[in-house]
Amino acid sequence: MSLQSRKFPPWAFYLLAWTLIGLIYFAQNVTRRFYWDDPNPWQDLRYWMVNVDLSALLTPLIIWAGRRWPLERPLRKVLALHLAFSLLWATAKMFLEAGFHLSWNTLWPYDSTLTVSSELTLLFIFGFHTSVVAYWVVLSIQSAIRNYQRFQEREQAVLRSELRASQLETQVAQARLGVLKAQLQPHFLFNTLNAIVVLVRQQKGRQAEETLARFS
Repeated sequence: MSLQSRKFPPWAFYLLAWTLIGLIYFAQNVTRRFYWDDPNPWQDLRYWMVNVDLSALLTPLIIWAGRRWPLERPLRKVLALHLAFSLLWATAKMFLEAGFHLSWNTLWPYDSTLTVSSELTLLFIFGFHTSVVAYWVVLSIQSAIRNYQRFQEREQAVLRSELRASQLETQVAQARLGVLKAQLQPHFLFNTLNAIVVLVRQQKGRQAEETLARFS
């Protein structure tokens, strides 16, 4: 199995991340209920499950908004847009969560006093502000990851530039060496021929023959 095939799809990653966060808060709530001797410490499990699933389902909207309006200059306009969008995101999540709880109560009645207004009021008090904060946390994480990726890209660009510079230096050194060889070879040829001429003039035929043999 290749490394690419092992990567989680985005929806699975969002669901896993929100599930871990939800379990932490749910465990804290259960611990508190055990401390106060609550006869049903697990009664909020359904609420936490709905909250986690809806948060994971709506996270792509935050990712889209972060790509559409990245946290860069001018910050004033971008922050205002994200503030408005975070309120809309939290409101949509609150209404969806209320609709789910009311539907659940209709199919499996568990609270005869549950109404639309009471459910929205409770969700607004206990969840709306947390949802707004969650929006900004996800947005900040996305911005940090994007900045880290840009830093890596710049670092890789610097490394590529250094590599190209090193390759150019190597090519220049090779060119200089080639020029030096081209300069040395004629001198070597002329010096050898002159030495043979001197041997011939000195009537040292055998030495001249040996020199020519070695030269060839």
